[in-house]
Amino acid sequence: MQWLYFVSRESTIRLSEFLVKGVSVLLLVRDADTAELFALKDIACQTDPTAVKSALEEIKTLRALSHPNIIKLIAADKSIDVEKTHVLILMENCSGGNLNDRLARPGYDPQKNLKWMRQIADALAYLHSRNTVHRDLKPENVLLTDQVNEDIKLADFGLARKYIALKQSNAGLSDAQY
Repeated sequence: MQWLYFVSRESTIRLSEFLVKGVSVLLLVRDADTAELFALKDIACQTDPTAVKSALEEIKTLRALSHPNIIKLIAADKSIDVEKTHVLILMENCSGGNLNDRLARPGYDPQKNLKWMRQIADALAYLHSRNTVHRDLKPENVLLTDQVNEDIKLADFGLARKYIALKQSNAGLSDAQY
């Protein structure tokens, strides 16, 4: 059986394989017209409006970001069936796996580790310049673009939030005074 997902009027994608199952399901999908591969995050929200709002926040966060070391949002959609609402997030595919799996493989390369640290720091500096905090940074959420270049992409912005820095004049106030 071929599963079809319609994430915009212009594209139809076909399920290629399951990548990860958890709170959400990550699927490898192929564009029916171009054969290009993408990652599709399917967040099943039951009938909980708070879960839907949280999933839509992730989309809003990704839409506001554009950086070479942050996963690229391609499209997003919402599908409702009898039991639950599905929030679908179509993203670029990073075929190199995650950093945790990569570090478990043999082949320690100090130069590559330094490159990864620079890319992560650069992505975090960009996020913070946009007043965004990832809040779930861990090796499983750091993806590698492929197995050759192995460039870093930060992913999974489900817990990311905007922050507002305190003004300098409020720095001396206690918690009770807020």
